[in-house]
Amino acid sequence: MASATQYKRGIARVDKVAIFTWKGHLPSDEEVGADSATRYSRDFGEQWEYQACQPVAVAVMEAIRTLGYETDVESPYFAEHGWHFAVRLGQDDYSIRVQWVARGNKNDAFAVQLSISKGCLSGFLLSAVPESALLPVREVVHVALSAHPLVAELEWVNELT
Repeated sequence: MASATQYKRGIARVDKVAIFTWKGHLPSDEEVGADSATRYSRDFGEQWEYQACQPVAVAVMEAIRTLGYETDVESPYFAEHGWHFAVRLGQDDYSIRVQWVARGNKNDAFAVQLSISKGCLSGFLLSAVPESALLPVREVVHVALSAHPLVAELEWVNELT
């Protein structure tokens, strides 16, 4: 497993994407899009990604809540090919995105991508936040995923490739 912080040229970099194998249920071809109430897309691949990722995102959010942290929503919401929610740690809000990722010929890999939540004006007017500011949420997510019985092969990377 990669370390939380890697050093390159004396600058700390925090790995901000957790990639793991999900050992829980994933939808079969027959289940994809079968329920019109949960249909997101007529495209099989998009619908599979939507359906497969939702229970994983819920499990990640519940694992973080189990550690005593509050989230901004009762259940994750879908946007930009992933399920999203935010968590507050101290005075900072962190955005968490859970998505399916391709890894080999298997469909059981998912990613949790971390970022700092900032308003639109803050993004334009304030200087960039150092990646090391993600360390608190990275540690919380690492503890939550490491303890989850349906998560395996957890590793941290700087970005999805």
